[in-house]
Parts: sequence; structure tokens; C-alpha cells
Amino acid sequence: MGLALPLIAIFVCLPLASLPPLQAQSQHPLISTDKSVYPIWGVGGVVNVTLSGLESNSTYFLWLQRPLHPASNLTNILIIPRVPHQVVQLPLSSNRTSDPAGTYLLSLSTSNVVDTRVAVVHFGTFGVDKDVYQRTESVLALGGGVYPNSTVSLTLTYQAGPSSTESVNASSRGVFQYYFGIPADAPIGGISVSASGITIDTKQTVSVSVQASDIVASIQFQGQIPGSVQRASIVLFNFTLAYPNGTLLGPHLLVSYPNVTITEVGPTGLEAETFLLNYSLDTGYWSHLFAISANATLGTYSYSMTTKDLFGNPGSLNGTFEVDRAKLIIVVSPLPSKASSGQIIDVAIYVWYPNMTTVTNTVANVTALITDTHGNNVTLPMNYNATDARWHVFYEVPSLGFHFGIVLTFSFTATDLYQNSGTASDAYVLTAGASPQEVILAGIAGTIIPIALLMWALVTVSKKRRQHKP
Repeated sequence: MGLALPLIAIFVCLPLASLPPLQAQSQHPLISTDKSVYPIWGVGGVVNVTLSGLESNSTYFLWLQRPLHPASNLTNILIIPRVPHQVVQLPLSSNRTSDPAGTYLLSLSTSNVVDTRVAVVHFGTFGVDKDVYQRTESVLALGGGVYPNSTVSLTLTYQAGPSSTESVNASSRGVFQYYFGIPADAPIGGISVSASGITIDTKQTVSVSVQASDIVASIQFQGQIPGSVQRASIVLFNFTLAYPNGTLLGPHLLVSYPNVTITEVGPTGLEAETFLLNYSLDTGYWSHLFAISANATLGTYSYSMTTKDLFGNPGSLNGTFEVDRAKLIIVVSPLPSKASSGQIIDVAIYVWYPNMTTVTNTVANVTALITDTHGNNVTLPMNYNATDARWHVFYEVPSLGFHFGIVLTFSFTATDLYQNSGTASDAYVLTAGASPQEVILAGIAGTIIPIALLMWALVTVSKKRRQHKP
């Protein structure tokens, strides 16, 4: 049961001589509506309710059970009769959710706590789910108030063209529905949808009609462009074209291929570039690879895409993206992780733009920062080798003196002529150990060394001398 709503009391005052005889007041109350089906779903309106056989010494309440609701709810209509025959109005809103299309049960009750249902009547509402439709969309015709499981005839008529009729079966609650598809080439203008069926209470045939309109379809570009891109990168324009109902469009439905215009604010003002999207039969996508140069103007770029099908349905999409400086990519080639004093290491790296093109010495400088365990560091320039497309620095591990091992960390920095840059911190770690001769000299100088390590050094040195003995 619903909550009690504020009540509207209805009094009808007539001269005393006009009151009906007392015996007429003992009739059983009756309730009826002026229509069996109201074409007011989504539009709103009033239901004219006729009450008769009312007892003058009683108070009555109207209860309403909406479609899909399990129970009736008290309305705000209170009837205190002065005569046994009265007409009241029940308003229904234009809200398609709160007052849905379907079959309603209106009851007269002597209580505002419990629906006693001393009299009941069924009525239905009918309508369509929207006021305006785009071509290719579907019109949902939905209603109620017809005899359960009966056949309902539904017709959609174009004001400037043909009509289409379908027969559907009502549910056990007298509810019926059908989706009419609007073709992409449908006539533009007004449309009407009518329903004809047998009512629940009167078993009579009733016809109702509602109005709507259809307009050209807006073709949708389905896809996304990133909001920010780097210089020296590729912007992929990759979209599907679809009607509002989701049907994809291929070249056979278009006047011409989709047109894209890219606009930027360059040194001399607005600069524009135009290209067409190309269609892939395999994927169903319309695509284009738009290249951003390494020295492209930084800032906001706008794009505008347009198309039109054979029936005059247009499509468009506008947006912007930001172009930022490129972050150069640095990759270290495979290198040894250990070395000894005096050993020369060819430290080689690749430097690429975001589009994976190589950064060469014609546009960039690359340096290597080498830091040892004790915080000492040195910066060395790197040289580009066009043969292997890598940047090189030949590093000789220094003499470690009294130190038996040290860790060297290499970091790299690349910067081109357009202030695009990249860094690779601690990208290469080299553990350097002392040579055997340095170990022996350290022992002679009085450094305390493990006996096993000293013996290994002596044996190693003596072996080398024997190997070189003439």
C-alpha cells in the first residue's frame, strides 16, 4: 500500500429540492472513465473519472495501481458526495518513468488506509518513447488497456510518405509494444503511430494515435584522439562511422570519403592541413596516420572531421590535442657488467624519437655521465656511428690503485636542436676490479690483503710471465 498523500476534498452543493430520493442512494457505487485508452504517455494529461451510486453519508478515496506496480497507491483525491453522481479528474504526468505506458487499475475505496475496492475500472495509456527521432533510430510504440492476450494492430505513418502496419499480441496484463525502425532514407517530417484493439472492461474496439517527428540522422565518428602527443610521433586517426542505431557505414553509403582538417597556430598564423580517411574492408575502420615533425610548433592543434551519406545524413566531429616536446628514447646496447683496470669498454646506446626514427649527430648531442662509488664523476661526449646507428664512447677503466673494486654508473643525456631531450639515469652499471699487478703493489705497500687473494695474484702474474717467456 502506498503512503497517504495530501487530500483534495470535492464538495458539490445543490439546492435541497434537487437531492435524489433516498432509495437511489443505496445503489452500489460504480466507477468509469471517459476513454479506455489515453494517448498521453510522455505527454501528460487527465483521466476523466465518473462516479455514480455514491452514498451521501460516506467518504470515498481514489486509489491507483500503475503498470508493473504490485499494489495500488492512494491518490490525493477525496470524495465527499452531496449527490450520488460526480465527475473528477485524475492527472497523469509527462514523466515516462513515473507514469509509464500500460494498463492502470483505478479503484474507489471507503478507506484511505486499505484499498477496499468497492468499484474498479481499467484504463490504458499509449504513446511513443521519444518526441523526435533521427533516421535509423527505432520508434517504441507502447501501451496498455486492451484485453489480455488479444491482438493489437499498430501502424506507423509518415506525413510525407508511406505507412507500415504490424500486428502484436498483448500480454496477460493487456500491455503491448512494437519497435518500428526508421530507414536512413525515410521522409523527413511528422510521423504518427496508431493502435487499435479490444478494451478490457467494455470489450469494444478502440483506436488511438500519437504524433512525433523524424529528422536527418547524425552520423557518429566512433573513436578517440589522445589529448596530448609528442613531437616526432604519429597521431592515429582511427574511427568507425555509424548511424544512431549502430549500423556501420562503408564507402558505398557515402557521397565521399570523410574529410579531416588539422589546424595549428604557426609562426605566420593559422596553418591547415587536410586529408581523407581511408577505409579498411577488413576492419571496418576509417584511418589515417598523421605525422608530427620533430620541430612542429608547440601548442594546441584543432581537428574537424566531416562526412555525408547518400541520403543527406551528415556527420561531424571536432576536437583538439596538444603537441609537446619529444621525449627522446635511450636504449643501452648489451655490455659487460665487469671489467678490470685498463680495460677499454665500448659503451654504445641507441637514441630514438617517439616514432622510432634514429636521432643522429646532425640534429643532436649526446653525453655520458660516469660516476664512481666515491661520488667522483666525469662527463664524456658520445659519437654517432652511422654504420650501426648507435652513439659510442670508448671508456678505459682507470687504475684503481689501492682500491680492489669500484662500481661505475653511467647516465646518458640526449638533446636535439629543437629542445627535444631524453635522459637515462643509472642506465648502465659496471663493476671494475683491480688488475693483478695493482693487487701485488698494494700488498707491498703494506695494505692488509687476504692471503688467498695475494697468492692468487702472484700465481696469476707468474703464469703470465711464463707464458711470455722467450
